[in-house]
Amino acid sequence: MTSTATSFDLDRLRAAPQIRELRYFDSIDSTNSAALAAARERAAECPALFLTPQQTAGRGRGANRWHSDQGALTFSLLLTPPAELARAHWSKLAITTAVAICRLLDRRAPAARSGIRWPNDVYSDGRKIAGILVEAPAVSEGPPQVVIGVGLNVNNSLAAAPTDVQARAIALTDLVGKSVDLTATLLELLFDIETDLARLAAQHRSLADDWKTRCLLRGSTVTLEHGPRQVRGYCHGIDDDASLLLDSGRGAERFYAGVLLAIE
Repeated sequence: MTSTATSFDLDRLRAAPQIRELRYFDSIDSTNSAALAAARERAAECPALFLTPQQTAGRGRGANRWHSDQGALTFSLLLTPPAELARAHWSKLAITTAVAICRLLDRRAPAARSGIRWPNDVYSDGRKIAGILVEAPAVSEGPPQVVIGVGLNVNNSLAAAPTDVQARAIALTDLVGKSVDLTATLLELLFDIETDLARLAAQHRSLADDWKTRCLLRGSTVTLEHGPRQVRGYCHGIDDDASLLLDSGRGAERFYAGVLLAIE
């Protein structure tokens, strides 16, 4: 099977050293849901890749939804984290994956400015190009597992989308002016994710430096919804522990989760 701008070479993917099992769906509501179900049943060999060219009801954080069109990369990785990666560091999995996506974009579209919009989005030239959702299945037996869901706009160009959509989102093909090999892009990203998860497990200082450097909110005034609170403050960036540092006039506060309401 050959790879095209909208299809995958499944044989190449099955041979990838980063995965032990591939589950491919022509269309599915959510790859994360499929991965979570497999985890609960202990029915997949990890690392397992759940992949589809068309996701109809993908989930984002909170009530957000991620719908993918043909040409996008929409997948979930079901992993058994290494023993050295303590649960205390699982909160950094989304931002670590965001770093991996940024490194891929830096190579593929070096003229674009790609960075992280905390807590789990990647933007290129001011528009959203990728989203990440990390979920841990509730399992009572066996080693803990985690699901990393990724939606990355690749060949699903936004050039013909309504003006308001073009202002918010972009695809890799729009950045480079041509279609790219979807399978090669996925394999490259799987390698980057594997590399950065290893850096996280080893607590390499360089990883935190990467997400600090790539923070797109630093220097902005941000309004954040955190539980019942709304906090408006100056953003000092992302700290070593992946928290967002906001100063609302009473000194910097750390936020490990929240919904961005406004950026000034």
